[in-house]
Amino acid sequence: MNDFALSDILKASSDATRLRIMLILHEDELAVNEIVDIVDMNQSAVSNQLSFLKKAGIVKNRKEGKRIYYSLVEDVRKGPSAPLFAEIFSRGREEDFFRQDLMTLKDILDRRREESLSRFSSRKNRTGPCPGESWESFARGFIGLVENRRIADLGCGSGRLSALLAAAGNRVTGYDNDREQLEEAWNRADKYNGRLDFCYWDIETDNPETAEGAYDLAILSQTLHHLTKPSQALKVISRMLVPGGRLLIFDLALHHEEAFKELYGDFWLGFEPERLTSWLEDADLEVISIHRQQADEDYKEIESMIVWASRPGASSDLGGKYGIRETALQS
Repeated sequence: MNDFALSDILKASSDATRLRIMLILHEDELAVNEIVDIVDMNQSAVSNQLSFLKKAGIVKNRKEGKRIYYSLVEDVRKGPSAPLFAEIFSRGREEDFFRQDLMTLKDILDRRREESLSRFSSRKNRTGPCPGESWESFARGFIGLVENRRIADLGCGSGRLSALLAAAGNRVTGYDNDREQLEEAWNRADKYNGRLDFCYWDIETDNPETAEGAYDLAILSQTLHHLTKPSQALKVISRMLVPGGRLLIFDLALHHEEAFKELYGDFWLGFEPERLTSWLEDADLEVISIHRQQADEDYKEIESMIVWASRPGASSDLGGKYGIRETALQS
């Protein structure tokens, strides 16, 4: 764990532009061009300030395709100097500029979501599977399922997976923010004697309070990489689970196929296990296992991941004899 020099913290926060950058990065990870839009300065000036903050160890960056994204390092929130940063950020939010910066940030995140959804919607009528969709992946994950469970299928699309789960004897609710796909999903529901239902829900903008503590199992199948703020979505999902409830994630491992953003509406080019683990822990979920699945024949350049996590509390019989290991991470 890194502790910052007091002089570095004070130098970073004494400049108004650097303070604004730290405040918006405390809200979300952002690309350089997005930071430029928010602080309304030229890219060269913003890059200089980001370079200062990175040299001080306060921010980090990652490259995804052609873009470079910046975020605060974890120690800003959790390290020995976290109380000092929290006080600085609290004071900074009282400044006049912060409200406008927050409004611009919201516009940027809304635009991200609209672009991703638009691209995904244009993809949905194409034939063939999406990257990461393979029955081998599903089978490996579903080895832990038992009947008579309350299951939330998040990002259910046309409801194909939800219907399979209902047919196995579970009570399933599918959630999606695409009304056209939900129309197709609703046509499936009548066949399952009340065990299958579908609801419109935008996981990034709405919080279904009635669903808190309602499910034994939540499933995210090829959904997380379409979300602009996966870390926030995972916190909502955590609250949907009963104590001891499980979360099962099927998603893509980190890759560099930038074209997937246009082809499939992907916002993230997959994930590293360390990033997913950090998000899950922040959402009060315990990681049980992460399994990296080899590429399938349809998308030979893309590997997928299967992640099991649980909400702390009373033990669930979704693991144990069904093959879900309680400790080691697999990669």
